[in-house]
Amino acid sequence: MRIQISTLRRLLHTSSAPTQTPLRLLDPVSVSNTISSYSNDPSRALDFFHYVERVHAFSHDTRTFNAAIDVLAKFFDFDRAWSLIARMPSPSPDTFRILFNRYASARLPSDAIHAYERAASEFGLKGEPLFTSLVDALCEHKHVIEAEELCFKRGDFPVTAKTHNMILRGYAKLGWWHKCREFWVDFEKGGILRDLHSYSIYMDIVIKSGKPCMAVKLFEEMIERGVRPDVVAYNTVIQRLVCWTVPIARYGSIERWSTMGVARMWRHTMRFLSCCVGRGDSMRLMGFLRDEEGWGGAKCDYLP
Repeated sequence: MRIQISTLRRLLHTSSAPTQTPLRLLDPVSVSNTISSYSNDPSRALDFFHYVERVHAFSHDTRTFNAAIDVLAKFFDFDRAWSLIARMPSPSPDTFRILFNRYASARLPSDAIHAYERAASEFGLKGEPLFTSLVDALCEHKHVIEAEELCFKRGDFPVTAKTHNMILRGYAKLGWWHKCREFWVDFEKGGILRDLHSYSIYMDIVIKSGKPCMAVKLFEEMIERGVRPDVVAYNTVIQRLVCWTVPIARYGSIERWSTMGVARMWRHTMRFLSCCVGRGDSMRLMGFLRDEEGWGGAKCDYLP
């Protein structure tokens, strides 16, 4: 049985609190959750971190260290965060992923890159997953230029479709549509094939940049290349279709996809039907529901 967060917080705040709490109840999950509950009070978080260690002889593990580091870094207290890292028996990639995100959100991309270098030089943490975490953090917080330089100029690891997608998403966050277009055109010049996530990201980009019809073309290109669409890709293009003013164009696109081998799923059909209802396209709606039984959908016995 785990101690509730409120109980653990009272241990710190109430001087008369019992000091004989069974050690078996002070599990890492409860302690880390309690530290995280002080997310807006780094001093209290650190006090509790030291309290359970000093009074209850609790042995911190990577999870509780990471919780304290995250709270400190949130308030730019990176010096004390690094002090905790130095105490850890073996910092994990998750530890540095926290730092990458906090440095990037604080608009300190050079410090995030330096943290990546320290992870390798001081703690022996190397590898493509850690590098990918750094690129992801930089792109998530719009430091795309630095991320692109890391991938294409520094070249610690081969550029993959995953890193390409991160940079493409980063430029989309900045709203640099022309740069997104250039990056998309150059995508496969290095021999890297676009995957499902690439198409999903770029379809969203062309819609937001005012070229919705291109999203449908990209969806069909994806199918022709043998990339199987998922719920995200399907719904992205369906959302575009529901805004078309000509009902037959919407219905025709879905019918055309069926001839291209795209499985029609009931939840996607419901999204399309909501479009018909919203536009008062009742005749198309009735016909579409009658056809539903023929291609694996729900039987509609209530139709006339």
